[in-house]
Amino acid sequence: MACSSWPLWVDLAAGRAAPLDGELTTDELHTRWGDSYYFLIDDAHMRVPFAAYERVIKGPRRAYFLPRSNTLLSIEPPAAG
Repeated sequence: MACSSWPLWVDLAAGRAAPLDGELTTDELHTRWGDSYYFLIDDAHMRVPFAAYERVIKGPRRAYFLPRSNTLLSIEPPAAG
């Protein structure tokens, strides 16, 4: 596996994902070098592919992500309760 991101290596070595519950919103950044798309929950900004960005339903969500690299692993509706 090729990985050039030090924060990602640290996250993978820890072997744990962090859960994050909150209101999912989206953001996009357009520059002359390209476009970037993000899911935002609380203070976490997770870069996602355009296909995920255009299909996500905003609202309450639970995300599992790698906290140092802000790598999104999964996203789902919040647990009932």
